Amino acid sequence: MAIDRNPDEPPKVDSAKDEVARAAGLKRIQIIIDTPEGEPDDPDTPPITFYAYTDTVPRQGEILLLQDGKQAKVEDVYHRIANACKTRFMTLASIVYASLNRQTLGGQRETNNPGTAEETQ
Repeated sequence: MAIDRNPDEPPKVDSAKDEVARAAGLKRIQIIIDTPEGEPDDPDTPPITFYAYTDTVPRQGEILLLQDGKQAKVEDVYHRIANACKTRFMTLASIVYASLNRQTLGGQRETNNPGTAEETQ
C-alpha cells in the first residue's frame, strides 16, 4: 500500500495491485485521513492519503479502524468521473475523507503522554 504524507495529492497507482484487486472483485478507493478541524496535527499520525481495495465504499459516519489501532470517522465521500489509465474508459472514482479520532479500540483516548490513556465516556 502506498501511503503519501501529502493529502493534497493522490498516492501513486500500483497497476499490479489493481489487477489482483479486480480479479478478486474489489475496487480501489482513495482514503484521506486528516486531523479534526481545530485540533493540532498528531505527530504520530500526520495527515495521510492512500489507496485501499474494497467491495463497498464506507459511508458518512462510519468508523475506519486503522492498522495502528486508531480510528478515523468518515466525514464525507466524494465521487468523481475519471479516465482509466489514459484511455477513454470512464470510471467513477471514490474518495473517502475521514478525520482522525484519537480514541483507540479499547475505548481509551490517547493523551500527549506516551504509555498512558484516559477512559472515554
